[in-house]
Amino acid sequence: MTRTLSLSFVQALDSTISRDKTGPHYRYHDDPYLIPITPMDRRVYALARESGRKAAAWIRDQHPHLFLSNTSDAPAVEKFLPIEEYSEESEVSEEILQKLIASCKVVDAATVYRLCSSKGIELSATTKQSLLELMCYYNEEEAVAEDWVEERSFAQVARPGRDMINTWKSGGLADELFLSLDEPSTAAYCALIRGLSKHNNSEEAWSRYQEAQTAGLPLDTATFNSLLLTIPLRHDGYEERVNILMGLLKTMASKGLRPNQQTLDNSLQVLSMTAGYRKTKELSLQLLQEMRLLGIKPSLTSYFFLVSIHYRQRQYLPVLTCTVSLLSPPTSSSSAYTTVSVSTFPRADLYCKPSLTSYFFLVSIHYRQRDDNGSSLIYSVLEELEKIEGDLPLLDPRDTMFFLQAIDVCCNKLQSLAAAQRLHALLERGKNQRLLGNNSKEVIY
Repeated sequence: MTRTLSLSFVQALDSTISRDKTGPHYRYHDDPYLIPITPMDRRVYALARESGRKAAAWIRDQHPHLFLSNTSDAPAVEKFLPIEEYSEESEVSEEILQKLIASCKVVDAATVYRLCSSKGIELSATTKQSLLELMCYYNEEEAVAEDWVEERSFAQVARPGRDMINTWKSGGLADELFLSLDEPSTAAYCALIRGLSKHNNSEEAWSRYQEAQTAGLPLDTATFNSLLLTIPLRHDGYEERVNILMGLLKTMASKGLRPNQQTLDNSLQVLSMTAGYRKTKELSLQLLQEMRLLGIKPSLTSYFFLVSIHYRQRQYLPVLTCTVSLLSPPTSSSSAYTTVSVSTFPRADLYCKPSLTSYFFLVSIHYRQRDDNGSSLIYSVLEELEKIEGDLPLLDPRDTMFFLQAIDVCCNKLQSLAAAQRLHALLERGKNQRLLGNNSKEVIY
């Protein structure tokens, strides 16, 4: 309670100070000679500063004996203490394992669990379940350190759903823990299915799902939400994927499971990856309307995928193929020029080789999508967001992709200055600029 009150007090103080849009980011020195100007300079300055912190952490890890004594009267900061290493000689117990699980120290928790097993230390079912959830979520790999803020801030922007490689460690500790259970509970199945789905092992996830269905175990909404994201991994056509999506949603309804915000967002993500299907646009709007009736309002992630579906990138190959055939030299067997009038140019019978500029303007003509009359979907989305009072809520990490997608549609697809200005005004309102995400996305925007 004290921490919550302190956080509220700090947020109240922060709300009294408006952001200086002309000043540099707080990570840089506020000095006209030291403020980086270009994106590359900003990246180098920030990462160089963080490399100093990484060097200090390396010294702490390589020479832990230098940091065992606390010479000051202040209490020791746990983050600054050397990391304890566990070996065969270490004294372990269930309490130590529970502490490591609570601290999300994945590798150490796995080591202590194996030491407990080798020494015959009995573990409770609750501890095993907690360890199973930890291993499934992190796939037995150490969690990404939250200390390196700048490194995450300058990370490469990846579109949701594009990284579909199966990274699940089959036969690892998570599978071992699950198989060690005499009668796996609903919680165990839910944890394993979510882990398999998160790390893109679609086949095994659906196999465990079928097992749970056969055993009559009631899976929760979060597990169904994770299964939704595995649908694009299945080697089915667009129509089959959509049918599987609708089948899962109907199964949830038949079991009395109420969908939530993530159900809507994940369903729209699946539809965005089956945009080649002729009914995708219609289904996305129907899904949005049905979720509204259930009291689920679309988030920025929902709008991101909705815009992605309705402004799908067109393929340039057909028009380029046609362009090449029209502008290629006429041959005896070619009839490309038989239907083209050349009366406009008296010297059109002479062959003129097209340049890259010719292709650029031809493609621009064929794929230009002006929409300044306000009838476009993007205008409806902007109207809905402008109705929200205060700052836009950040509900999902994928929310940070909306403004990138929306500004791309306004500039490159609609070529609408009015829509772009409205979108930017929305971004500048309050603290909405945090919705751009990391520095890489800010540079792209």
